[in-house]
Amino acid sequence: MAKRIVGLPEDFDLNIAEESVRDEPVRIGDFLDDFPVAARPAAPRPGRRDPPPRGGDEPRSTGPAALPARVDEPPGEKEPPRAPQQRKVKPRRDPTQKAKEVAAPKKPPRKQINMTPETLDMVDDLLRYIQMYSRQSDTKASEMFHAIVLAAFQAKKHLDLSDVPRRGQWGSTTAKNFPVALSQAFTRAIAHAFREKRELDQ
Repeated sequence: MAKRIVGLPEDFDLNIAEESVRDEPVRIGDFLDDFPVAARPAAPRPGRRDPPPRGGDEPRSTGPAALPARVDEPPGEKEPPRAPQQRKVKPRRDPTQKAKEVAAPKKPPRKQINMTPETLDMVDDLLRYIQMYSRQSDTKASEMFHAIVLAAFQAKKHLDLSDVPRRGQWGSTTAKNFPVALSQAFTRAIAHAFREKRELDQ
């Protein structure tokens, strides 16, 4: 069996000139040099700009600047200036005020009665009598009037007004006697209603 020789063979030679080794290092080619590379376009070089003109080179105007020609509008076509429109703002209603209006009860209707001084004295005397001799010492005038009207209303079907004369003019004798005649008619009607009720109860 032949013996294997280790190392470079005896006839191996780099074949490098001594001048190239002495002057500069050897340049060994790269494997990329074997493939062609597409040529890239050269970048454009910036063009040369002309310097701006100096201040002394610009032409100077000796006269005033020309104003633009004014165009007059024909009469009657000019629109008058409009006044700025004010937007109407509706005031907001307070919700608490609305709730108070809804919650507030309606007042009962009232009727005013005009009395003469004589009639007013009789009302006061009658009210004091009721307060003194009844079990309710704080009876009010409205309650007394309610009772009188209730008694007259219940006897309405027995009320005969045929004997009551006309009032006539104010200040006349018939005008003064009109309340008296009317009270007598109410008295007869209430008495008739009382007798009828007593007969029904027996």
